[in-house]
Amino acid sequence: MSKRDLRWNEAKYKRWIKEKRGQGSGADYIPFLKIQDLPSLGRVSRGPGWKTNRLHHLFSDLETHFLYCLEWSDHVIDIREQFPMDIELTMRIAGKLGIDYPCDKTSGAPYVLTTDFLVTYLENRRESMVAYQVKPASKLEDPAVLQRLEVERRHWKEKEIPWFLVTDRDIPKVIAQNVEWIHEHYWLTATEEMSINDLLEMGERLKEKLSKSHDSINVVTNDLDREFNVTNGTSNKVFSYLLARKEISMDMNTKIHLGLPASAITHIYFRERRTITWGA
Repeated sequence: MSKRDLRWNEAKYKRWIKEKRGQGSGADYIPFLKIQDLPSLGRVSRGPGWKTNRLHHLFSDLETHFLYCLEWSDHVIDIREQFPMDIELTMRIAGKLGIDYPCDKTSGAPYVLTTDFLVTYLENRRESMVAYQVKPASKLEDPAVLQRLEVERRHWKEKEIPWFLVTDRDIPKVIAQNVEWIHEHYWLTATEEMSINDLLEMGERLKEKLSKSHDSINVVTNDLDREFNVTNGTSNKVFSYLLARKEISMDMNTKIHLGLPASAITHIYFRERRTITWGA
């Protein structure tokens, strides 16, 4: 296996720009940094992103958890991770602050600083962007980290885009874990036993059974697998799909699992028919 070239120089910068890294949006966006660039740190999202329909390149569990929270928001319409900042602007800001700008020790080429997430929101028919840097709270004791964050803050202030620092203290851990649990089931996948339409039909039947049941969710899904004569666990995946698509609602601040009673479901949306809301 060939060793990856982790060096940074002007030629690599020009190549990455030619590859359109840090450009595009939605499914066409290419992160400036990819997991293969920092293989010891990188991790790729489990399945395509809900908002972008592409794999996300992440460099910490904290970034992954924050991504899950962004995925769950109804107002987020695009997520661009490892977004490059304007190198001329960041160098100028660092100079004003008297900060030594980070450069490659061998080539002397200045590094392109990146923001962890540039997120597009749609609220009241208006789009807006917000930049986020995700850091463990423990790293905020490092003066070098604080200097870099100040450069980043000033960069986005000049770009007139709100910027926020997110730490492990800010991320709702249970919501992130719940989204992680259902994330890969956001898209239905046909099986040897069932087509997509069959699975959608199973979903409607599952909602009917859940709306009338006093049993646990897994008792209902096991019964449905037998009713449809399919592999055990098929209905569990459909349940996760319905939750991911918000066709059923539960308290995402509480750890969700199949052992919970069906009564833990607070809302069920039936396609082309009716909605049931408990306690309404």
